[in-house]
Amino acid sequence: MRSDTRCPGCGARNAPDARNCEWCGRPFLLRDQRRQGRALWTFGTLVCIVIAAVVVALALLSGAAPAIRGLGERQAATATPLPPTEVPLAPTAEPPGEADTPDPAGEYVRVVNTGGQGIVLRREPSTTAPRVVARAENAILRVTGPDAVVDGRTWRQVEDAQGNRGWTPAEFLAPAPGAVR
Repeated sequence: MRSDTRCPGCGARNAPDARNCEWCGRPFLLRDQRRQGRALWTFGTLVCIVIAAVVVALALLSGAAPAIRGLGERQAATATPLPPTEVPLAPTAEPPGEADTPDPAGEYVRVVNTGGQGIVLRREPSTTAPRVVARAENAILRVTGPDAVVDGRTWRQVEDAQGNRGWTPAEFLAPAPGAVR
């Protein structure tokens, strides 16, 4: 009994030794060609897995190496802290003529009414001014200067706990009496 070869394209039955489908003309791979293709695919997959494992191992070792060296030199106790994850985009400067004396009582406000989006502190009281830093909903900010009205919108000059100063619309701020940063 002879075994027919099915065409992978149209599904037609062909003679076992056929090189092309008699119905659609699609060429068939010989049985040993199929095995070589599978072996090549398997070998390529294994090579990719080994390369990925080497990359992960090197990444782990390079990240752990400074910590291991520091323990031997007793630097672990005096290690410098990691830098903060939020870096201000640009330093802010005080407007000329404004005193840099902090208000001892300090008026504090909380970020509200943003729908979880938070706010952006800007260099100047304008939506087109460069960004300084973003702050999340419920963040506590300290008011640092007088309010400004620009294009019918009230802006407040505030400072976050990291010392970033900027302007933000007053409608996103609510009083936070007794707040401690």
